[in-house]
Amino acid sequence: MQRFRLKITSRAQRDLLQIRDFIAAEAPETALEYYDAFLDRIRELGVFPRRYPIETGIGHRGKEIRSRPIGNYRIIYSVGKGSVHILTVLHGARDRRSGERS
Repeated sequence: MQRFRLKITSRAQRDLLQIRDFIAAEAPETALEYYDAFLDRIRELGVFPRRYPIETGIGHRGKEIRSRPIGNYRIIYSVGKGSVHILTVLHGARDRRSGERS
């Protein structure tokens, strides 16, 4: 079984921290659980990156973009040769093309 190297963009890192901080304002313990769950799901993408569907209508520099759901959020990523690029993490209510709320 091939393992893919994970590359997390600075935008995705900021997204994860913002989600953690937003949840922590109301429930600090839950925020840490969510943060750990996000990291676990990202690690899983290093083993099965093509498990989740290609997003239609969006592209990133000519690459196919995939989306892995986790709760109300989606991990947006692309699969390259031997690597998975985590591009951003969005709330499900955000528009897939622009990252803006629909």
